Amino acid sequence: MKVIIAGSRTVKRTRTNIQKILKILIEEVGLEKISEIYSGHAVGADLIGETIAKDLGIKTTLFLPNWEKFHKMAGPLRNRDMAENADALILIWDGKSRGSRSMLNEAKKAKIDIYEILI
Repeated sequence: MKVIIAGSRTVKRTRTNIQKILKILIEEVGLEKISEIYSGHAVGADLIGETIAKDLGIKTTLFLPNWEKFHKMAGPLRNRDMAENADALILIWDGKSRGSRSMLNEAKKAKIDIYEILI
């Protein structure tokens, strides 16, 4: 199973936030089912997800937006690419971030499992 961990750039790397993500990975997704973590490699929630994956020994694949080529569409296109290739999304966000909302919308379109954490 391929899982995206994404969210707001303002999400801080706190014990509480890490525990919330781990709880979903372990109790809801099933840690033993996860083969790969996808990340957009942005500051905040994305980097927290990468750290968790590294600590758990789970392969991480980065989806980097091509800002030079796609300009303002680079983020949404990256989000679509992740959603179309994943099985689930763990979104940790403030409920306001446009980038996180884009990720949520792409996950809904792709009909993957969504686990939302509002902070």
